[in-house]
Amino acid sequence: MRDYTKNRLLQWLRPASMMAVFAACLNTLAAREQLLPAEDSDAIHWNIVGECQMIVLGQKAALKLIPDLNDPAKIEGAYSQLEAMIEKEEAQLAAYLLVKTFEGEKAETEETEEIRYPVDFEVTRLPTELGKLSPEQLLEVIKALPRALLAPTQFEMRKVGVMFELAAAVRANGSWLSVEVAAKHVRLPQMLKYDAGLLPSGEHLEVEQPQFSVIASNSSMPVVNGQRILIGFHKLTEPAATYELFLLRVTATKVK
Repeated sequence: MRDYTKNRLLQWLRPASMMAVFAACLNTLAAREQLLPAEDSDAIHWNIVGECQMIVLGQKAALKLIPDLNDPAKIEGAYSQLEAMIEKEEAQLAAYLLVKTFEGEKAETEETEEIRYPVDFEVTRLPTELGKLSPEQLLEVIKALPRALLAPTQFEMRKVGVMFELAAAVRANGSWLSVEVAAKHVRLPQMLKYDAGLLPSGEHLEVEQPQFSVIASNSSMPVVNGQRILIGFHKLTEPAATYELFLLRVTATKVK
């Protein structure tokens, strides 16, 4: 039995036998490679560029351009008219936002200012020395106090400006894209005064709070690669009879 095992081991160690074993291993690996899914090189390595323009113009001009802006065959002609109106100051380019990313990755940009404003108050305490005054004297002092008797104790923060977010996936080898887009324009047109009480003098105590104006467009949709589209048509409260258009163009190019 010992001699038989020794002979078999010597056979395995012969060059021809070793080559046969090596070839069998290679064949096994090749068979496994055929079972594995091949990488789709066209489904990755795409650069995505997103452009969002926010344009403000009068109601009459906006309504005239809307049909062409919604027509893929005519939108570039309508956009050329918008460019001419901006150059003549008949329309205003409120924002031009640009993002660059890879396919499947979210990109965002903003041009904003943070506004801090009070949301909670407490009544200012009067000095203890006032307790030594007579009621008549105390009343006169209270009447002469400044109107700002409320001290802010809590604040909130709000961003004012323009914001743009985009994510895109390439479809049909780059012919069209599946996009998720969010565009927003936040304004602070005015501060409003609210009644916060009545002073002994008969004057009303007032607190100022911001009044924000928000227009936004959020969409998930298919778009043709490189084609401009209208994604938002918003009426503004100020100035009167004006609209703001949101125009989007997303372009995907394969990384070489």
